[in-house]
Amino acid sequence: MKWLNSKNIEQKVTLEQAVFNSLPPEKDSLYIPETLPKIVNSNNVRGLQNLNYQELSYKILTHFIDEDEIPPAILKLIVDEALNFQLPILPVKRSIAVLELFHGPSLSFKDFGARLMASIMSYFLTKQDKKLKIIVATSGDTGSAVAESFHSMPNIDVFVLYPKNKISLFQEKQITTLGENIHAISINGNFDDCQKLLKQSLSDDDLNKKHYITTCNSINIGRLLAQITYYAYVSLKYENKPNIVVPSGNLGNLTAGIYAKHLGFPIDKFIAATNSNDTFTRYLETGELNPRETIPTISNAMDVSRPSNLERIRSLYKDDINLMKNDLKSISVTQEQTLETIKNTFELYKKIICPHTAVALYAANYYQEKSIEAAQAEGKKDRTQYLVLATAHPSKFQDVIEPLIPNAKFDSVESFLAIPNSSTSLELENDYASLKNIIEKNK
Repeated sequence: MKWLNSKNIEQKVTLEQAVFNSLPPEKDSLYIPETLPKIVNSNNVRGLQNLNYQELSYKILTHFIDEDEIPPAILKLIVDEALNFQLPILPVKRSIAVLELFHGPSLSFKDFGARLMASIMSYFLTKQDKKLKIIVATSGDTGSAVAESFHSMPNIDVFVLYPKNKISLFQEKQITTLGENIHAISINGNFDDCQKLLKQSLSDDDLNKKHYITTCNSINIGRLLAQITYYAYVSLKYENKPNIVVPSGNLGNLTAGIYAKHLGFPIDKFIAATNSNDTFTRYLETGELNPRETIPTISNAMDVSRPSNLERIRSLYKDDINLMKNDLKSISVTQEQTLETIKNTFELYKKIICPHTAVALYAANYYQEKSIEAAQAEGKKDRTQYLVLATAHPSKFQDVIEPLIPNAKFDSVESFLAIPNSSTSLELENDYASLKNIIEKNK
């Protein structure tokens, strides 16, 4: 398997090159798989259903990772150690269930991609004599997942850029309290500013000549490889193809799901649930990309106005908006609707959910009502199944949840929040020269 430049598919690189280089040279280009092989067919689907999560993940990844890059025995060890999470599917109401993806060390779905990437990079680095600098932009959960996955790793420094006062205190503490090789950098701006600084560093020829630099954002294809696996695994648990509802910001998680569907896994449609930062929702409606100023919300990991992974989605569907609509729907959910969903979900079902999950659950309820109405008009019974991705543990958003749900306390949160920030934590203006100076000072 080779990895292609989405803006120039004649340019092909190895997985190692794609993972460490992160971005092709063309502006706004990303690495995409050379092909999406059909893994599932009528002859093998029952056998795939009998595999456990690690076994299925290994089988999928062998289609993307060549033996001469990572030997099968090593890849099997990497998968077994990196993807050792629970994947509980819990019913919420009739025909709507929640897939909890937050049982990793940072309590976020991003642990899947970060841990697999850390293991793959670590393996590749054993063959090289270099010190790696990883630069990450985060709107909330990517930073903590990457920080946890790479903490204390030799020959690796991690610089986590996050928007000042625009992530939860819990998320910030997960980034700022580790120290050692983890450098938390608070940027006076929004996530899109952080992402722009990241891309500037990756495309800075002078910086890259002096230092070995990459990223672990979802612009790096290594992140998406891990995320494909849980879509594949849960889709095989359903008798009828489910609609999967994805809280959507930078669109990396959505892209991984779409890839899983194109590999042949039984998924009907995806519903991209956006918050007030609705660039993708409007794009599906109009076919025009029209980013607006980023709006801070309580579902902060989705506060993205310029979603990088839209490039991969557009490339897969050859910029045909009608083809996209065959597989994708999208809805924008307001802050008030998000808060109402958190409160109602607890009152009706005694289940506490994070703001991002609430955005997706609102979308599932909305589309279920529409689907039931359409079926009744035809004198039929609606049998559509909805699977909502729960992307973060609610304890990370105690400040949002406590006013809505009385006595909603989470073990150890207060003591964790009291931990002082590490001396490696910094504040910077939204200025690339300042960031570059920090990166170069760390030898």
